[in-house]
Amino acid sequence: MESNDVIDFQPEIIKVVTDEETGKYFEDENLLLVLKLLRKGAMTVDDLVQEFKKQDVEKSDKTIYRYLNKLTQADLVAKAGKRVLKKGDDYTTQTLYSRTAKVFFENYSEEEKQKPQHRKPKKLFDVCRLLIGQLYGESKGDPECFNQFAKQIQKEQKELIIDLFQNAGEEVYKKITDFDWDSMNFVMEFVSWVALSQKMNFREKLHECYGTGD
Repeated sequence: MESNDVIDFQPEIIKVVTDEETGKYFEDENLLLVLKLLRKGAMTVDDLVQEFKKQDVEKSDKTIYRYLNKLTQADLVAKAGKRVLKKGDDYTTQTLYSRTAKVFFENYSEEEKQKPQHRKPKKLFDVCRLLIGQLYGESKGDPECFNQFAKQIQKEQKELIIDLFQNAGEEVYKKITDFDWDSMNFVMEFVSWVALSQKMNFREKLHECYGTGD
């Protein structure tokens, strides 16, 4: 049987997820596996059934359809084209599905961030402030100054990650093909810290908050 893939959809480089409802899909191991498998390229339902089997997970085509439908409604997956199958003089087609972006990044909107479940507990920043204070002669520092510093770091990190992935080459996208969500998070966190260290003067800003040290 001959086959030919006709793809008319081009995924974005990076897609920023700004709402909690969509973010929940990254917590579902089956939906997450679909997204991971689609990093390899556009696939049909039959392709995904076989890919799941390679992971020792049996799923019916109806179940895969259901996963794809959820991800499509969330704009994480899109119909990318058709696979044309030829057997003798007969032709059949199957729908190809693709991720809507090569990289997904959660960065909730300001409205979402104000919801209780997304607010970082004050105690977290207090502990960070006190621990770092050991580098400044046991100074407890200024809580308000430190909290503003922490918020600036988070904002800058997210902007840097988006910029770095948007300008990355194909070599990067090929290497992350089989990364799971934890691996991607590690890469984004590590790279953002290194990039941030080149952009921000941590010593100067922390000195403002603690008022001691060099």
